[in-house]
Amino acid sequence: MMDLKGNLKKKGWSQPEIYRVMRSLHRGTEQERYFTQVLFFSTILLVIFSNIFVMVGVLFLAIIMPSWFIMCLMVIFGIIIGIVYDYLMRDIAHIESRHHFVAGSVIPLIAIMNTFVIVYASEGISSDLGLSVNQDPVMSTIIFIIALIIPSFVRRVKQSF
Repeated sequence: MMDLKGNLKKKGWSQPEIYRVMRSLHRGTEQERYFTQVLFFSTILLVIFSNIFVMVGVLFLAIIMPSWFIMCLMVIFGIIIGIVYDYLMRDIAHIESRHHFVAGSVIPLIAIMNTFVIVYASEGISSDLGLSVNQDPVMSTIIFIIALIIPSFVRRVKQSF
């Protein structure tokens, strides 16, 4: 910014003109940061709500489908949500490392809690209906988290080569 002021002064700009230019540049940067934060938190909410909707859908399927089918669905949905998350996070301009830390810890935590709730709820509903469901909540959670992380991992490995 100091080089810009000096260059403008060398070109004969007056002090008020330089001030207006610098103020408008600063205002644009602040607005860009604000919209980046709005986009970041909207992305987090999108991933969390899509995770919840997927898990509610899996809840009803977990009651009637075999566990291998549910595991395949968890992988597919985890990869899809992971791709959306990775794409949106990669394209946000002014994202800081603390934002990546927040997203990297909140999203898997929500996924873990959501998976446990859905699997235990499916077990409760199936026992009320007299059906036997043998879903493993720990394994379902691990598979979903791994599938959620795969797109980011693949992108980083591709960038390193």
